[in-house]
Amino acid sequence: MARELWRFQIFMELREATCLQQQQATLAYINQSIKIMGRATVRRGVTRILSKTVLSSLLIVAAACGNSGRSVPIASDPDRSPLLSPTIAQTTAQRTAQKPPTSPSAAQPSPIPTQAPADRTNLMGMNVDFPGDYSRTRMFADAIKQSRLWQKAGSEQPATLNAKGWPTEDADITVWHGIGRMHGTYRLSFKGQAEVKINCCAGRLENLTYSAATNSTTADLVYPSQGEEGLFLGFRNTRLSASAPFNSGITDVKLMRPITEGGTQTYPPTTLFTPPFKEALRRFKVLRFMDFLASNGNIQKRWSERLTPDWYSMHQSAPGYGWQGRGGAYEYAIALCNELKTDCWLTVPVQADDDYVRQLAALIKSQLSPELKVYVEYSNELWNTAPAFSQSKQNYALAKAEVAQGKSPLNFDGETNDWYWAWRRVAKRSAEISLIFRQTFGDAAMMQRVRPVLMTQLGYADGPLYQAIHFMEGYYNNPARVSNPKPANYYLYGVGGSGYYGPKNLSSPNAAFADLTDQVKWTADLQQDANYAAAFGLKRIAYEAGPDLEGDNVNDTNRSAYRDDPRMKSGMVSAHDVWSRQGGDLKVYFTITGESPWGFVTDIWDAQNSRKNLKLQAIDVLNTRPRVPVTYGVALPATLDANQYNIPPRYVGWRPAQVKPGNWFGYTAHTTRSGIYNLKLQAIATEERSQVEVWVSGLRLGVVDVPKQGLLGGSTETKPLSVRLDAGLQGILLRGKSGAVNVSKIVVTQ
Repeated sequence: MARELWRFQIFMELREATCLQQQQATLAYINQSIKIMGRATVRRGVTRILSKTVLSSLLIVAAACGNSGRSVPIASDPDRSPLLSPTIAQTTAQRTAQKPPTSPSAAQPSPIPTQAPADRTNLMGMNVDFPGDYSRTRMFADAIKQSRLWQKAGSEQPATLNAKGWPTEDADITVWHGIGRMHGTYRLSFKGQAEVKINCCAGRLENLTYSAATNSTTADLVYPSQGEEGLFLGFRNTRLSASAPFNSGITDVKLMRPITEGGTQTYPPTTLFTPPFKEALRRFKVLRFMDFLASNGNIQKRWSERLTPDWYSMHQSAPGYGWQGRGGAYEYAIALCNELKTDCWLTVPVQADDDYVRQLAALIKSQLSPELKVYVEYSNELWNTAPAFSQSKQNYALAKAEVAQGKSPLNFDGETNDWYWAWRRVAKRSAEISLIFRQTFGDAAMMQRVRPVLMTQLGYADGPLYQAIHFMEGYYNNPARVSNPKPANYYLYGVGGSGYYGPKNLSSPNAAFADLTDQVKWTADLQQDANYAAAFGLKRIAYEAGPDLEGDNVNDTNRSAYRDDPRMKSGMVSAHDVWSRQGGDLKVYFTITGESPWGFVTDIWDAQNSRKNLKLQAIDVLNTRPRVPVTYGVALPATLDANQYNIPPRYVGWRPAQVKPGNWFGYTAHTTRSGIYNLKLQAIATEERSQVEVWVSGLRLGVVDVPKQGLLGGSTETKPLSVRLDAGLQGILLRGKSGAVNVSKIVVTQ
């Protein structure tokens, strides 16, 4: 009677399952029976009972799956195979072989998801400074391109300007102030005529000449000071043309720099960027223009509000903007990348509307060399609440206003924390920007030529980055929320915080270089970001990076003792290798010049000085050798404990490794060789019709069925899924599709 009851229960459980679940469940009952009764018991008398039960179960499966064209999988374990009668297995296989496929496509094997080959070089970028008059990059050959606002003659009031920013009256201008080593001979020229005077503090004009034929004035300006006094020019009795009245202004003012420090030969008027500036940047593969575009405090909303290249200067303060003003022209950023053949990283102002983004995408497509890539970032450090980062507060206000209006996806899950809304809004707007670029460039260009990125806070990945990813998974990749769900790597190319590191002890250079990166802490911070990047098939990218020489007794007067120490070169190389071992991809350093804690050289004039360019020498070393292999994560092939997941953070409160709709678990790993890897789950479903969606490094492998736990309990081993991986950082992602599944092991073989 008990025997019949057991068979009936098997029948009732199998009747509601899919064909694959029936096959898997039948084998699970058989294998579990071996564990419970033992092989000796089976041999002594239970064999007959089990054989009938097995036969009945197989007949049930055969009846339910008769039209499926699938055979019952035979256990490959020699300890399990004797339970399956060879006759039964042979008959089942013969019957399956005789059945024709139900359709032509059924006979075709599914293509194996394949990971793109990894770049083995050290990918390094550099942040470009803002184009201010006191910037020591001296980027524009024409010093006027970095000058300040025109003012009325003898006044601090703004002068009246024409459509391109030239004064329409007598005016004064601060060409530079607060920067030294500006001595040398400059070539001044402008359209119209005027009396030119140096208001303060040093310098003289020579060979002042007006040509009526070209309506142009030229002169040599000799500036002898190596100090930071500044150059202040005044233009009096201006006449726009020979027939124009006095006090009518001038146009097209240029002041071409000397070619060498203190030199007498100047750049031709057609030169845009200075060669020392370009040569220092040429060693980098990507240029990020966050500072150049004045991303911090940029309040532009409409495309017409941006600065254009025909404006006289790229350093323009304006009410409501941050300390860097309105920012430089996108066209100049693109032009620099074209000249250097480097990829371009541009930012979008926090309040920019869709038309602004669309116009920017069109500009990039038309002007950036087609072989170059563009990284697109929504503003800068939208997590940072420091006063200089007012865009963070603007994003926070926009998120609150959106939720207040109702029907916002930012609180799709009922979340009430308004800072979580703000962090999610960064992901939402980044996805919207990505879609606009997709419309402009087409699908094929996305994640190839066009690379949208979402940058967050180093050391706090479980805050802003988790909320961004949770939003993209829970909303954008959720068929219950959107009609066309897409994963995060459909919208984004890379994620992560910065790559800054600082010595554990800055009390002296010897103490600093004993542990330049505070390696234990820095490595842990890098791994947090790597967990998210790996699981969702994204690149781990750092928008800013490098040694941070700030704190203790370090200041502007003694920082050079640290920066110019010969150990800086090897220390930076070692630090970059730490980055690479944790799965780091593109690392964009900050910044090329300055006495700040981050400057690579104090002044661009020092970029060729071997005693002062140790940081640049480190980049040169890294450019000569391949990237070191990834060592972070479980080395595959391996069996992973599903309860030991890397993400999400534990505070989320999901039951460990219980996969159901709405949650996901990520596991970080690495591979040392390329090839095909096979993945299976050991799991038990607690509900009928349970399914788990399996992803590896952003590649969807498929959905596996997991049968509900039966009378004898025990886990089920799911069908194997295959993926072709390259060597490098990998991530396994389990997403709940339906039901509820308790996963115990993830088995990866090769």
